[in-house]
Amino acid sequence: MANAIKLYKWDPEANFTSDFYIETKYYDFDSVHLSKNIYSISVTLGVPSDASVSISNGITVNYRTKLESDWSTYGMVHFNGTIGTRTIKKKLIGVPGIQLKITGFLASSAYINDIAIEYRHRRKKAVGSPD
Repeated sequence: MANAIKLYKWDPEANFTSDFYIETKYYDFDSVHLSKNIYSISVTLGVPSDASVSISNGITVNYRTKLESDWSTYGMVHFNGTIGTRTIKKKLIGVPGIQLKITGFLASSAYINDIAIEYRHRRKKAVGSPD
């Protein structure tokens, strides 16, 4: 049945996964027609206070700037037993928006807490002749 509805139940129990996949919506930052410069993407990993992460957690951040484009690699984020924010700095110039695909593996009790994108609207220099 092509139009089948799938229902899922949220399970709050922490589990290890060696193959997770998150695809965000397409972000145009409320300015569809303005070009943007993207400067960095930060990923924050969290852990409950009573848990410890002893194995390396690897996350690959892929992106595309148009929904019909192919995915490109933005960078890798590694968390080696420490919890915090890791920032990948790679400048993308003059893009209309961005969609992220995050894949990798997380230890039990670890979770992605936050994803932040640093960007600015691209301003074109006015060109005029002096009178």
